Amino acid sequence: MKHQRNVEGLRQNALKKRQEAFDRVEAAIKQLIKENRSINFKTVAEVAEVSTAWLYKEPEIKSRIEHLREAGTRKQKSVPSLQKATDASKDAKYQTLKRRVQDIEAENRGLREHLEAIHGRQRVLADENEVLLREVERLTKSLSEAYKEVERLKQKSQLLQQCPSNLEVTDQEGSFHLSASSGNVPHKVDSAKEKITAISTRKSPSTNVSTKIQAELDTLEIQLNLTLKKTISSVSEKATLLAIEALKEAQSKAEVPNPAGFLVRAIKEEWIP
Repeated sequence: MKHQRNVEGLRQNALKKRQEAFDRVEAAIKQLIKENRSINFKTVAEVAEVSTAWLYKEPEIKSRIEHLREAGTRKQKSVPSLQKATDASKDAKYQTLKRRVQDIEAENRGLREHLEAIHGRQRVLADENEVLLREVERLTKSLSEAYKEVERLKQKSQLLQQCPSNLEVTDQEGSFHLSASSGNVPHKVDSAKEKITAISTRKSPSTNVSTKIQAELDTLEIQLNLTLKKTISSVSEKATLLAIEALKEAQSKAEVPNPAGFLVRAIKEEWIP
């Protein structure tokens, strides 16, 4: 009887220890799940403080650990890979946008520099244009004065050819005057003055020119010299009036330094407006 009581006591003690081991394993599994740690035979054995051999020996515990291990493996394969793919995609998009922003900033800098260069060139061209306009104005004025000087010299040449050798032609305030170079020769001076009067008269005659043409010439302030009179007389009134209209059109666009010379050429070449 005593031997039977000892055996029963050992059996009860073994059952108690086995149940305690079961309880520790259950607590270990819950702890691993809570801490989001891997569940396998090694981790369960460490936390529950049992041997892996005992875990493999217990069919119920073995089956549960294998099930939890497979479930954890599937989760690790699916969720982290998806998360990793999402992070990689976000990073790729970020890098793409970052490079695009850098490219746009570089392009903007280039455009600003180009625009500044254009503005600088415009200022330089504006200054150069102003200088050229002043130079054109100066040259136009010089050309006009040169034409006047040529006409003045032509008039003086005509007087020199007409007056006696003992008379001098002097230029006083833009007009020519005769004076005796030696001796008293009043009759010769008077004769020369008559010739000057004749030349002056020929410079702006009104004969053989129609009233309409003369009115146009007066409006344009053109004196009728010999060349112009001869040219007008050689063509019809209509041709002369067309040439006058061509002169008016030219004067509306730019300054014409020698209107009389322009009109002579326009008549000869039959210019029309």
